[in-house]
Amino acid sequence: MAKNNIIGRVQEIRLLDDLVASNKAEFVALYGRRRVGKTYLLQQYFDGKLDFYYTGMFQTEKNVQLDRFENHPILATYKTLC
Repeated sequence: MAKNNIIGRVQEIRLLDDLVASNKAEFVALYGRRRVGKTYLLQQYFDGKLDFYYTGMFQTEKNVQLDRFENHPILATYKTLC
């Protein structure tokens, strides 16, 4: 994990550490203002080891976002495994 590249995110890193150390499956929804480093935080923390992440669209209706998420190509792979 490339945590050394992340500045000022001590609380967030602790939370991610706890989730990674958990003995069960975890789901993280990271949200907040635009352009504050949410995607960068995850990419640096997991150092390219994320299996899947989805970035929402600004000022887009909720039903459109949910439809695009549900129909994301990578999720088709998971649906066939279930």
